[in-house]
Amino acid sequence: MAKVTALGMDTITEKSGHQMTGMAVSVCLTPAAPSPLPIPYPTMGTVAEGIIDPCMRTKIEGAKILTVGGCMKACHGNEPGTLKEVVSLNTAGPCFPWLGAPNVFIELGMAGITGSMGQMNKSITVGAGTTASGVGGAGGGGGGGGGGGAGAPGGGG
Repeated sequence: MAKVTALGMDTITEKSGHQMTGMAVSVCLTPAAPSPLPIPYPTMGTVAEGIIDPCMRTKIEGAKILTVGGCMKACHGNEPGTLKEVVSLNTAGPCFPWLGAPNVFIELGMAGITGSMGQMNKSITVGAGTTASGVGGAGGGGGGGGGGGAGAPGGGG
């Protein structure tokens, strides 16, 4: 089978072996005597650990696809900062691309390609669902109608 490309670059899938490396360091509070110190750590992540919120119906060569809107499962390098990062208040968080192939869309997201820029160590949003497809209230995943709160049509009291 031929390699799948977008704009002449390899697409990012769980099997592609792509890695993401942070250009800025992750400054974490690290335990030290007599008080914690802010120490910079380099971060990197890989798709081999998994993709969070991949395309639901489309796969490339049988593998999950990373698009803008999905995430790599984790970044590594800042785990020694057990008192968390000073900006995101997180360590080993997900990595997400914020730019992909601008004219190649796979299920409403730009295809992640070699050289896609992204963000490392995404902070966890407290109270948010675990997938982007569930965002937006009472509707079901994928935009389907969910149970509302208005009751039966014509009913009401």
